[in-house]
Amino acid sequence: MRIFNNLLIKPAVLAFAILCPLALSAQSGEVSYSKGQDLTDALSDTAVFALPEFSDGRVYFKNMSTSSAVLNISNLEQRVKFIDPATGDTLDVANEDDIKYVIAANKTFYKTKFGYAQVLKYIGDAFFCFVKDLTVEEQQAMTSYGRLPATSTAKKVNALPDMSGTNNGSDVGKYLDLKYDITLRPILIRGNKVLLSSKKAYTKLFPDKKEQIKSLADQEKTDFNDVGSSYEFFNKLLEQ
Repeated sequence: MRIFNNLLIKPAVLAFAILCPLALSAQSGEVSYSKGQDLTDALSDTAVFALPEFSDGRVYFKNMSTSSAVLNISNLEQRVKFIDPATGDTLDVANEDDIKYVIAANKTFYKTKFGYAQVLKYIGDAFFCFVKDLTVEEQQAMTSYGRLPATSTAKKVNALPDMSGTNNGSDVGKYLDLKYDITLRPILIRGNKVLLSSKKAYTKLFPDKKEQIKSLADQEKTDFNDVGSSYEFFNKLLEQ
């Protein structure tokens, strides 16, 4: 792994893309995985990465240094990936834990304990974001002779172990059907507080709006786990 060359610059003004969350939806699908294959090669780029393609971007670190690169964010590993200009290889940032936020393709992503949270909108010091959470489930092993029972339950992975067996020689467990799901998790950020969207979270971040939160949530029948529903709530609460 290699590290970006860090350059100290003046703090940048954040550029936020205002997106329509109603166009955002969870995704699911199935793919075939072969023994020894890189899982990211088995899945589509649109499932694995936050951006449609690697794009020019800038990484901002906690120590106020920055780095520029052609980059993307892995939904699977929740890590920043960049293309080495010398070799064309896709590499990890060595100081991943020191990243504060990333700007690429007119989108801003804050690094949080829940993953990279893409900003949809901000009002004052409050940010509404979402994290793409990618999970992969082993469905069935497949050989040239048929199928074998799956060996694990649903779990989040960034690699799958080779399956092995004694029947049918080396073909056993050579292929595996995978099911993947991308869940969009709404995230609220205000100051140093980063919380998953919920009525309680809104109350913690906006204690002065406690009665408004209760009344609006009942009136709108808000689903705080849904990006679109929580986004509408965020707008109505903070734009009043």
